[in-house]
Amino acid sequence: MAELSIEAIPVEEAGYLSGLSCECYLATFEGTCSDKDMAAYLETVYAPERLAQELSEEDSYFYYLKEGDMVLGYIKVNRGDQQSEEQPRDWLEVERLYIRPGYQGRGLGSLLMDFALVKAGGWDCPYIWLGVWEYNLRAQAFYRKYGFERFSEHAFVMGEEVQCDWLLKRPLVLGQEKEEDDR
Repeated sequence: MAELSIEAIPVEEAGYLSGLSCECYLATFEGTCSDKDMAAYLETVYAPERLAQELSEEDSYFYYLKEGDMVLGYIKVNRGDQQSEEQPRDWLEVERLYIRPGYQGRGLGSLLMDFALVKAGGWDCPYIWLGVWEYNLRAQAFYRKYGFERFSEHAFVMGEEVQCDWLLKRPLVLGQEKEEDDR
């Protein structure tokens, strides 16, 4: 087995990242809305041009998880004004954490989440947060193991269908929030 690595994704990889994003998203969410809405969403959100723009943004960071030359998944984290929701500028958002179909269940998501936590610590982020679909129970269980708790929700629009995403957060240092509340 080749060694696992986490590497920054260059803007020149936007086309490849588009295909990878669609593959991972479909594997998780196919059948949760109409085929027409799904196709429109994928063509818009994961268009190579849009991903190239996101890859170029300051405070928006993409990283591949690789085994040798094989890409197994990726993570996107945002800081400051690049966060997808209005949150304190010093928080870190995990906007995407995708593992390819066939590679899930190997602890790879944990490697990426641990990586995000290290990044948050290096940037002195007191909190890390993310959004998760209210019916994605598998992902919710994963985030619960990391100490994430629901603090809000927002509408997630897929074409003509409005779904609900839960917003989850955790302090970078678990137990920190309770200590702050006790003061």
